[in-house]
Amino acid sequence: MKDQSEHGEASNTSDTSSTLERKVSSEDVPNILSSAAGDESNVDERAFIHLEVDHSERAEDRLIHSELDFYLPLLGDTLIGDPDSPRGVLLVHGFTGSNLELLYLGNYLATKGYRVLIVLLQGHGTDYEDLRRYGTKDWVGKIVDCYKYLVSERNGRRVIVGGHSLGGVLVINSLRHISPAGVILMASPIRYPIPLRIFIGMMGRTRRKRYYAGFRFHNKRMLSNPLIKFFDDRYEYVYYSSIREVFQAMDKAYKLLPELDLPMHLIYGVSDYRVPKSQPLLIQRRVRSHPSITWIERTDHVIVIDTDYKLVVEAFENFCNSVLPG
Repeated sequence: MKDQSEHGEASNTSDTSSTLERKVSSEDVPNILSSAAGDESNVDERAFIHLEVDHSERAEDRLIHSELDFYLPLLGDTLIGDPDSPRGVLLVHGFTGSNLELLYLGNYLATKGYRVLIVLLQGHGTDYEDLRRYGTKDWVGKIVDCYKYLVSERNGRRVIVGGHSLGGVLVINSLRHISPAGVILMASPIRYPIPLRIFIGMMGRTRRKRYYAGFRFHNKRMLSNPLIKFFDDRYEYVYYSSIREVFQAMDKAYKLLPELDLPMHLIYGVSDYRVPKSQPLLIQRRVRSHPSITWIERTDHVIVIDTDYKLVVEAFENFCNSVLPG
């Protein structure tokens, strides 16, 4: 377990320079992986990173615009907030992302009284070779275990699950195993055109990879963000087999949508270069509860840290408060 100081900085940061110089591998990332079977969580609490809630005005700059020596010790499954809170939130990042881009959202929700767990999916926070070892079954299993942990940590706790991009797709897949109080999808794709799905299916059977780095941002300052550059380097390429896992997860989620009848909210960018506006509209039509949509103007795909991220946070909090009033 890594304990954090009052302002969330890792207390065990010795040898940070050597950490930055060497290649991060899966062995460096705390592992809480276990089976999704049964009613009890098999999560090892000792593997969590416990982050103190930052109530300061500096939280925004610290959690979004810091240097790597701040971020890397926080790479892992992260718990934030009051462990006795009856309200919980589980956050899941997107493809080639990590828990780090969700730190600000998670910290903000914790300041409002929520117990927050931010998942780091297997094969993420490492590199594209490590990513190739994992797939939908692994990722859904971890989401389910983390959900069970949040529920069991405090008797009677109700949990909302939110996912960004692929994270939202995996959240939908996990609904066969968990019963959250509500779900929030942020910039999650659900159904791409048939020719593209066929192409990815064919290429996914090969050992070929494609160039993947270069996330776009409305806020151009993010292009020089150390964290973005760090992961662009490690996921400069991605194997088609990994992309096929994403498409297979979308196929499963798409088929499950008509069965869903629970509180749900959608938060999407108007000009997302990876997820067109048709995607949330399709989800809205197929889900029985007919979820509402918050449209974000000044953002691209990574809406949780782009220009209007505070509007994303506001929409997220409003939905949580409507489902789980304090």
